[in-house]
Amino acid sequence: ENGERLYALEVSPRIDPQRYPNVTNPLDPRFLSDYIADLTAVDPHATGVIMQVYRSGDLIFSSYQRAGVYALIAVFVLVLVDFRNVVDALLSLVPVVVGFTVTFAVMWLFGMKINAANIIVLPLMLGIGVDAGVHIIHRYRMDPATRPLGMTAGTGKGITITTLATMIGFGSMLLARHRGIASLGFVMTVGLGMTLLACWIVMPACLEWRARRVGSGRLSS
Repeated sequence: ENGERLYALEVSPRIDPQRYPNVTNPLDPRFLSDYIADLTAVDPHATGVIMQVYRSGDLIFSSYQRAGVYALIAVFVLVLVDFRNVVDALLSLVPVVVGFTVTFAVMWLFGMKINAANIIVLPLMLGIGVDAGVHIIHRYRMDPATRPLGMTAGTGKGITITTLATMIGFGSMLLARHRGIASLGFVMTVGLGMTLLACWIVMPACLEWRARRVGSGRLSS
């Protein structure tokens, strides 16, 4: 408007093979974060496709982290109101904690990372895992004697069938040619599998420990 001329400077990233020996894609997180840092150091107002991809991905991850914390707090409050017992409320979250922990370990072993595609399934894993944990605790309260604790009277079969059915549905995505969809199927299948193993093995063990502790407390009193 005042006779000023505006210029657009286009910059294309160049990957140094010595500094990044296994990186061929400029969108690789190992290269992208350093590139964005160098670029913004020169021009804090730089923009472009790569900048948008980086900013949107960073926003997605930070938003999911906050949403995950809020969801976990809300779920814990909900199960606490249901059980009216802090120990039972914490035990109902055991399948989720074990499932998430082992899933992230498996992803690390296979060289996979959380991305914008597979991060979508994490809330599904949370919901399914908590649902299974709640059913197990309710069954244990109804039948605190028959082994395996919390998995009797069809509860274990119900959890197993529903989880396996969901695993089959998401496992079919492993055949997809799209790497993001295949990654989503892998994370969900492994996550549900680890959650189911936690229901089979970890939860009865925790309930056995709880039953023995409650029993010893009654004897001492």
